[in-house]
Amino acid sequence: MPADPEPPQHPALPPAAALTPGDDWTTPEALPETKNTPAPLITAVGVTLAALGLVWPSVPAGVVGLVVLLAGVLMWLLEGLASWRAWVEAHPEERP
Repeated sequence: MPADPEPPQHPALPPAAALTPGDDWTTPEALPETKNTPAPLITAVGVTLAALGLVWPSVPAGVVGLVVLLAGVLMWLLEGLASWRAWVEAHPEERP
């Protein structure tokens, strides 16, 4: 029985290097560790409350929304500043 024919490939693409059962395969490098932050969620809640205070005239909702929005933006700024400081303090070979 003949071997399966190669699937058709677009002529502009280079030939694909497929793994065969005897090939050595190494795992890819691990992704850099990421930190989860509530800043986007807090900012979104602030935007929603501020918009609610404008559309449905409610001064308390608008004020609370603006305060929450500013808190979320401040969190983003502080996390960005901390990330920048860590990058500056890292040795040049450790920098991404």
